Amino acid sequence: MRRVKRGRRIVILKFHMQFDINTYYFFDHQHNRRFKPVNMPKELTVIVDSNEQLALINKTCTDFIPHIKMPLENGDYSLLGYEDKIVCERKMQSDWLHYIGKDRKNTELKLDRMQNYPYKAFIIETPDVYDVSRAYKLTKESVRGFLKSLRFRRGFHVFIHHNRDLCQMFLLDFLTYSFKLIKENEKC
Repeated sequence: MRRVKRGRRIVILKFHMQFDINTYYFFDHQHNRRFKPVNMPKELTVIVDSNEQLALINKTCTDFIPHIKMPLENGDYSLLGYEDKIVCERKMQSDWLHYIGKDRKNTELKLDRMQNYPYKAFIIETPDVYDVSRAYKLTKESVRGFLKSLRFRRGFHVFIHHNRDLCQMFLLDFLTYSFKLIKENEKC
């Protein structure tokens, strides 16, 4: 058992349960509970886009989560060998407001390119997704409308939270479960 990110409320604990699977446990010290583990096949390597500055998977996770930094055509995260099937986009508060406000035309083009991915997710790392400022000329209703469009019209799995560790847990869940579904579909 090894610990990562000491001093934070949520800690990743890693156990090797089987030869072909890495199991990651997330423990929430604030509420004294352990989340269900993320079982990630060892053959999987997470791709982090080379433009991603504050990546959810970074150098502190190197011993735990196999990952590489390389340019991705779409999104910020994917799995090696599945870049055409799995995509995950992540935005922080300031990026999020710019993404749906001033840069809306480019945003629509990016989302159109991701439309054909069977597995797509959108992580918004913010304490309040509706916290809009006058500088972006957005209303809470326009943010709500954009989120509805992401979920229902474009088919994204949307996760909104301010805690980086929970965002990381969602990312690992999304990537491993998408991989599992792809493998199940290949067998049929």
